[in-house]
Amino acid sequence: MDIEAIRRDEALAAAIRDFLAGYPEKTGRIYASHLEAWRHFCAVRGAHIFDASAHDLLKWQEQLREGGLKPSSIAAKLTAVKGLYRHCYLAGLIPADPSAHVDRPYVEYGVKSDHLEMSELVRLIDAASAESPTSHALICLLGLCGLRSGECSELQVDDFEARADGSARLRIGSRSGGEGLSIELGRHTARACREAIGGRTSGPLLPGHDGARIQPAAMRRTLQRLAKAANVTSEAITTQALRRTYFAAARASGVPEHDIAASMGFRSRAMLEYYGVDRSSVP
Repeated sequence: MDIEAIRRDEALAAAIRDFLAGYPEKTGRIYASHLEAWRHFCAVRGAHIFDASAHDLLKWQEQLREGGLKPSSIAAKLTAVKGLYRHCYLAGLIPADPSAHVDRPYVEYGVKSDHLEMSELVRLIDAASAESPTSHALICLLGLCGLRSGECSELQVDDFEARADGSARLRIGSRSGGEGLSIELGRHTARACREAIGGRTSGPLLPGHDGARIQPAAMRRTLQRLAKAANVTSEAITTQALRRTYFAAARASGVPEHDIAASMGFRSRAMLEYYGVDRSSVP
C-alpha cells in the first residue's frame, strides 16, 4: 500500500471539496463532473492531477475536440480545471499552476445587448434624476457600479453606509454563490441612494410603487420610459446593457482586470472574456 499516494489522493479530494464549496449547488455538480473527466484522463495517461502538465491539458483539449465537443463545452470544462489548479496553487498544494498559460478555445458568446456610449448614459441618468429618486438610484447602480438587476432588487436600506464626507459604501449580498462584498460608491451614486432612502430606516433600498422591493418587470418598464425621455434607442436599454456599459467604461479607463472582476462579482476569467466581446465586429 502506497501511503504517500493515499495522502495525495486525500489532499486532492479535500482541495476539490474546498474549491467547489464556493459555487452554487448546481454549478458545483457540473464542475465536479468536469473535474472527474479530467482526473480520468490523467489516470489513463498514468498521471496524478497534481503532476499533470500544460501538455496534458492541450492533449485533453485535442481529445475533446476530436470527440465532437463544441468550443463552448470545452471552454466550460477548462474553466473548472483551471479554477481548481489556481486554488491548489494558492493553497500551496502544487509548486506551479500547469494551466496558467493554457488558453480556452475562443467562444463568441454573443452578448445580446451592446453597451451605451457615455453621452447616452449621462442623458439616461439625467432623465432618471428628473423622474424619481428610485429611478435615479437604479440607473446609477446599474450603469455606474455594474450591479446585476437581481442585486439591485435585493438591496436593503441598512446595506447602505453613508459617511459624513458624502462618500458611501454599499454591501452586496451573495454574488453568484460567492460571499458578497462591499463596494465604494462614487459621490453621485451615493447621493442618489441617499435620496432614494429618504427618511426610511428599513426596507428595500429601491422600493416599487407598493413599497416592496422593485421587481424585474418594473425595472424594464422604467428603462423603457427613461430611454424615450433621454432619446436613447429603447432596444439597447436593458439592465444587461447598463452592466456592460460599466464594464466598457472601466476597461477604457485602464482599471485592472482583477479589480473589474471583483467589482462585478466575476468568479472566473471567462466572464471577462464574455463581457469583452467586441460587438462592433459582429454582423
